[in-house]
Amino acid sequence: LIANNAIHAGFCRGAGLLWPAEEWVDVDALILKILINDEPVEVCGGQALVQTISHSLHWLWQQLPDENALQAGHVVLTGSLPPLIPIASGGTVRGEAGCFGSVEATFADDANLATN
Repeated sequence: LIANNAIHAGFCRGAGLLWPAEEWVDVDALILKILINDEPVEVCGGQALVQTISHSLHWLWQQLPDENALQAGHVVLTGSLPPLIPIASGGTVRGEAGCFGSVEATFADDANLATN
């Protein structure tokens, strides 16, 4: 899934890389953990995780009309290896990705949402 905003209302991103960019990353040691309300619900990693992202980016690059269509600062959401995970109102989701950092979001309780 290359994000097309069909099922995503937004995204969270962390502060950036937690290691100097010139250091080598052991791809086989990469692990992505997804927790809901502090309970682990998915864990994946290694070559499969990196290849999923790499293949999506390669496909996207081939579809672009010219080499300037994707530029520094653009955010590309490539989808992920774990399946879609439903989140209940009021739930907190945390993604932990080792040297890539972590990100957390709490979804508002429906009773607290304003309606227009």
